[in-house]
Amino acid sequence: ENVDSDLFTNNNIFVDHKGRAVTCRKSYETNIKGVYVAGDARSGPKTVVEAVADARFVADHIAFREGLCKRNDPEKNKHDPDDIRLKKGRLILCESPEKESERCLECGVLCENCVDVCPNRANIAVHVDGSSSPQIIHIDDLCNECGNCSTFCPWTGSPYKDKFTYFSREKDLNESKNSGFFDMGNGRFKVRLEGKVFTSFLDPAEKKMPKEIAALIKAARKIITI
Repeated sequence: ENVDSDLFTNNNIFVDHKGRAVTCRKSYETNIKGVYVAGDARSGPKTVVEAVADARFVADHIAFREGLCKRNDPEKNKHDPDDIRLKKGRLILCESPEKESERCLECGVLCENCVDVCPNRANIAVHVDGSSSPQIIHIDDLCNECGNCSTFCPWTGSPYKDKFTYFSREKDLNESKNSGFFDMGNGRFKVRLEGKVFTSFLDPAEKKMPKEIAALIKAARKIITI
C-alpha cells in the first residue's frame, strides 16, 4: 500500500518524506496549478469511502473555481433522515444522470445498512438525546454471528463486533470482547468501554461513565425489552 512517488517526482510534483503528494489543505491541489491528488496518494492508506470523499472535495473545488456552481454550504445541505429512509422503498430507472444520482442512499449522511440486512434484527437504530443522528445498538442475544452486516457495511466494519452491545446476561458480557453494557438492576450498569470494565449508575452518571455513553444506554433501555 505504499505510494508510487515516481509518478509525482517525474512530473515535478512535490512529495513529502513518505512519498505522498504535497497538497493545499483547502483544495488538495498540488504545486502545479490544476493538478489535484486525492485518496491514498494524498493521505496514505484509508477506506474506499474516504477516497470517495476526497474526490468529492476536489470536484466541488474545481466546479466552484470554474464558476459552475456556488461553494458548497454544509448548513444549507442538511438532509432529513426520514427522506433518506424513504429512498429504500423506491426503484428509480436511470433515464438521465440526474435520476442516476437520486438513487444514492446517502450512507455518508445516514447509514443503517446493518439494521436493514440483519436477518435476526440484532442491530437497531435508537434516537439519543443530544445526537443529531440515530445510533446503532447491537443486541447480543439475537446475533448468530452470520457476518451479513459486515458484508454490507460500506465502512468496511463489522457491526456485530464494533457496535455498542446490549447483553441480557452478565456472563455474556464477561465472555465477549465487545464494548457494551449489562443492566444489573436498581439503576446500576456494568459497562465495557475500550477494553475496560466498570460499574456505574446513570442518574447521575459517574465520572467514569462518559455522558454520551450514558445517553446511549438510556435510549437503548427505552426500547429493548429482553
